[in-house]
Amino acid sequence: MPVPEGLGGAKSFAPGHPAAVEPPARRRVLVIDDDEPFLDVVREILGSSGYAVETARHGFLAGYLAAHHRPAVILLDILMPGVDGYEVLALMRKRPEGNAIPVVACTSLRGPDVEARIRAAGFDAYLRKPIDFRGLLATLERLVP
Repeated sequence: MPVPEGLGGAKSFAPGHPAAVEPPARRRVLVIDDDEPFLDVVREILGSSGYAVETARHGFLAGYLAAHHRPAVILLDILMPGVDGYEVLALMRKRPEGNAIPVVACTSLRGPDVEARIRAAGFDAYLRKPIDFRGLLATLERLVP
């Protein structure tokens, strides 16, 4: 997946490294997607843009990571094996800490019925795959100013 010019290339350091600077809480993002290459690219783009990124390859980890990572926003794939994005969102919204976190649906699904279902499910925004990374960054800034 190509990285748009001007969006990548910054060095990142592991937490605890002397050169690491922990982004403010408003810059924490949890990305839940079963596509490992997608997670790698999103982690690189968002990390180089000043976000602290935590990732998970399935929805079962979403609640745990949301409680421990305490993200400002969550990017959630719709089509995942086991528990899909709609189910993950419904489970998260049942918990007090999950109600306050904006959740962005990320999917390759298209069509008016898909968009209507995403809105009805309670997602705060919707991004189509392949992701436009400038649009992703703009969406994050809009949801977590």
